[in-house]
Amino acid sequence: MTLLSDQQKTTLAAIVSAFVAPLSEEDATGVVAEHLKDVQDNSVARTKALEAFAQMPPPDLGVVDTIASKLAFFPADKRNEFLQVLDLLATGWGTYLLTGSTRFVPFHDLSLADREHALLNLSQSRFALLRSLFRALKALCRHVTTLWFVLAAELAQAGHRVLVLEQGKFHHPADSTFGEMEEYEKQYADSVFLVSEDGSMQMLAGKTWGGGTAVNWYHSVPNQVLLDGCAKLNFPVHAIPQNTNGHTHSCGFCSLGCPYGEKQGSHVTWLQDAAAAGAKFIAGCKVDKVTYTANVATGVKGTVLDGKVSIVVRAKTVVSACGGVYSPALLLRSGLQNPNIGRNMRLHPVTTIYGFLPTKVVKSWEGSIMTSVTDVVSNVHGNGYNVHNNQVMTWHLLRRQFSWFFAIGRPRVHFELGPKDAKSMVEGMIASAKILLSQGAIEVNTSHLSVPALRLDTPEDRANPVECETSQAWFRQLRATGIPVNSLGIFSAHQMSSCRMAATPAKGAVNSDGETWDVQGLYVADSSVFPTASGVK
Repeated sequence: MTLLSDQQKTTLAAIVSAFVAPLSEEDATGVVAEHLKDVQDNSVARTKALEAFAQMPPPDLGVVDTIASKLAFFPADKRNEFLQVLDLLATGWGTYLLTGSTRFVPFHDLSLADREHALLNLSQSRFALLRSLFRALKALCRHVTTLWFVLAAELAQAGHRVLVLEQGKFHHPADSTFGEMEEYEKQYADSVFLVSEDGSMQMLAGKTWGGGTAVNWYHSVPNQVLLDGCAKLNFPVHAIPQNTNGHTHSCGFCSLGCPYGEKQGSHVTWLQDAAAAGAKFIAGCKVDKVTYTANVATGVKGTVLDGKVSIVVRAKTVVSACGGVYSPALLLRSGLQNPNIGRNMRLHPVTTIYGFLPTKVVKSWEGSIMTSVTDVVSNVHGNGYNVHNNQVMTWHLLRRQFSWFFAIGRPRVHFELGPKDAKSMVEGMIASAKILLSQGAIEVNTSHLSVPALRLDTPEDRANPVECETSQAWFRQLRATGIPVNSLGIFSAHQMSSCRMAATPAKGAVNSDGETWDVQGLYVADSSVFPTASGVK
């Protein structure tokens, strides 16, 4: 855990309390009463306990210590920058410099209202660096697509000796607590998110037995809102095939795994096939580098038991299947020189939009995983590239100048959202807002820091929610504002093309068989070999 000084903890606690303030007694009573309407156990003791919890300041819940533990996953320079920010906010002049607060007192001495105002100033700064600081603070206060499973099964069934080295540890579903913090730490790289250098993009990458397929994203009751809204607006809408072996799968927490074994992730399909065919496995193994002699692969070196024991594996064929971020990092750590390694990364960017529907009860934690999709904005640019499919953003891994960083196994990523992709995302948000409005939403919001919530306060607006001038003005504002750097929450669960396949080493990192141009017998078998972005999964 990163050690914070008492002063840094005080400042951090003040920040957390501004983002997630405890409820007043009146608000807590109302929220708990609403929650218990559909709960059988609504005893007085339970009610009082929930009301007390709702009024508890976040620092009393151990949030500060949790955040401190997350700082361990930051690069050293970024961690130091964050601690320097805490030190600045502990002074009056530093608080003024960063947030514009004219109280000229340390951040923790500001009233709750003044702290909230100071953070809002930070979020709307004209400087992208300060907006990124706000997003970093906010993120602290609140999958990798691989093909190795298939490859392991196919090779084992063909009679080859197969040893699978998996960084993730095996956790039996029945042993999972499904507590968010604990499961995220166990099952996701960097304990939930990998973050780009400027903080503008957050990536989800599975780090568990079965990889990203074990923690695949879910959706639930809001699917019906999507279906009904599309029908009312005459938007095209399609059913999504379900990867649940014919089961409804209404667990509601697929992002934390599946306690029932219904979701057909690789851990219950291909890996079982590989085991049945004689493949062997080492879980909790971190591969440090691929070994080779005269540009011919000879095996790998790595560690097990949380780095306590080093291992060497001798093999004529080595397959890297670490995903779009970590496969190029492994190749670079191993000394491969092809200039395309770590470049050309493509993503499926995702953002969120949400609405308040006073006439409907929507429990987002219940129901089956994603069941529907609309492609109403499927041709924004007239070339077939669309919002729900093939949205790409260019990344490059910091390579030679940061080779020292790859030596400890953590790639650093730079990201830039292109203007075409930004336009597509804006049109997607507007279409989503229309769907929510058509289903009775009287308030619609995004994670955009520069665009306020859309609120329909008059009977006239609510009678014509999509076409009323209030909504139309909001759509125009969203289009005019666009997506400046660090103004919108964006994440991606699909990272592709960072070791792309090509006909020549000048154009890609691997050949048409997935073999690296640099080392014979070293292959890549994950989404990083895609020549360009795939369609949505």
